[in-house]
Amino acid sequence: MKIGEILEETAKKNKSDVALVFEGQKIKWGEFNTCVNRLSHALMELNVSVGDRVAIWMSNCPEYFYAYYANGRIGSVSVPVNTFLKGEEVAFILNDSATHTIFLTPDFYEEFQKAAPKIRTVKNVIINATEKEFNSIFRTRDPKFQYFQMQSFLKREPSTTIFRTFSEEDLAVLIYTSGTTGFPKGAMLTHKNLISNVKQCNEALLLNKKDRILLFLPMFHSFTELVCMVLPVILGLRIIILPKIDSSKIKKALIKNRPTVFVGVPTVYNSMAQIKLSGLKRRLNPIRLYVSGAAPLAQDILNRFLHLYQRPLIEGYGLSEASPVVSCNLPGKERPLSVGLPVPGVEVKIVDENEREMKVDQVGEIIVRGDNVMKGYWKQPDETEKTLKNGWLFTGDMGKKDEDGYLYIVDRKKDMLLYRGQNIYPREIEEAIYNNPKVKECAVVGVKDAQKGEIPKAYISLKAGEKATEKEIRDYLKEKIANYKLPKYIKFLDELPKTPTGKILKKDLRELAQKDTVVGKDDGEN
Repeated sequence: MKIGEILEETAKKNKSDVALVFEGQKIKWGEFNTCVNRLSHALMELNVSVGDRVAIWMSNCPEYFYAYYANGRIGSVSVPVNTFLKGEEVAFILNDSATHTIFLTPDFYEEFQKAAPKIRTVKNVIINATEKEFNSIFRTRDPKFQYFQMQSFLKREPSTTIFRTFSEEDLAVLIYTSGTTGFPKGAMLTHKNLISNVKQCNEALLLNKKDRILLFLPMFHSFTELVCMVLPVILGLRIIILPKIDSSKIKKALIKNRPTVFVGVPTVYNSMAQIKLSGLKRRLNPIRLYVSGAAPLAQDILNRFLHLYQRPLIEGYGLSEASPVVSCNLPGKERPLSVGLPVPGVEVKIVDENEREMKVDQVGEIIVRGDNVMKGYWKQPDETEKTLKNGWLFTGDMGKKDEDGYLYIVDRKKDMLLYRGQNIYPREIEEAIYNNPKVKECAVVGVKDAQKGEIPKAYISLKAGEKATEKEIRDYLKEKIANYKLPKYIKFLDELPKTPTGKILKKDLRELAQKDTVVGKDDGEN
């Protein structure tokens, strides 16, 4: 099947049931499907063809769903835009993807204007705005684009379902990597990739018809897209949409809308693990399952969270190039420090530099094979050839498997440090630092040294009201990790730089480390 077809099937079965909840609105499946049909007709009138790229630069809202599924229905390719990017960064994505049409919410129009002189291929700008907002924007329009109000499209006829000829092997989404290591690359995901991965995930998670998903993570992210946008549509689950991560709105949604599945990222769970929760609040908590993704979850945070909330927190592993889920812990079968078993239909191997499979508990690169693996990188054949070999996706992540097949992430291949001929995995040091009760967040990167290779440097932010010194942290770590792994340099920051989904930007920290570190003597490290 294809993305647009799954919505049609679900709408037929659940026409009068509530599909989307957003700021007081309750949108039923039949209405959802009708809006997608109307928007599909409008896109075709704008000469959007099968395979054309259509960008979505919008805050979380029901209209994001309509744009995404309209593309899926007529065979155009959704290009989700990171809502934290600046105009020039977005211009790169639009030009690289040769985007034909773009959906905007008014909050990004100013950045769009800044980028406009550099945007080469966009013809149509569809703005999800009230008439007043649209008229205000229209006064400052760039004449090289055609502007349309999305709300007017959603009221138009016809509202019949469109059937266009294209294949499940055709592209559904062109999702750009976060760009933490340079210019972002467009991962080409097909309809088959996404639908296969949804089925693979649900065989592991076993969500049921009564479940209600709370969606507050940015919808442009592949993790949110699959778990909160495609999976619940296939299953016909209610989706409670919040505009953004907002603790007060999350609390209100828990009380009013009673979601049962909470999808978050480590920074969210870190904050939740530090609040006080009474026994009454715990008993009244409607959430039966918490899911964590997008970045590694430190074991100390996981332990504190589980003790406080007494609900399963399922951590998985994935990457955009795998649609994105590769593995996850099963409810009731979680294994500490592991990201679980490969989801059904996905194969995982650990290999060395010569692509020979490693033995149990030996560290190597994680490679993945399955129907969820991307078609390749958009217009980057050399990068595709490096990443996809003989049907396997080489992830660039270092890991190991235990005797039962549980997968453990050790670190990113590019994050590994080589210090005097010995491998150092920053995540191991970070796990040890997180065990310190004063620490809120941390990250370890390498500082280049001509004599020793790379020396570990730790960036740490402390919990509110806490104080610590470099010596105190280093003395604490001496009891937990080998001397050669001890960070020679430690710096405290109020906040660590992050991507919008909570992943710490190590690229920024590496650049900072090279600028603000004066490489000195050993200070006795081995």
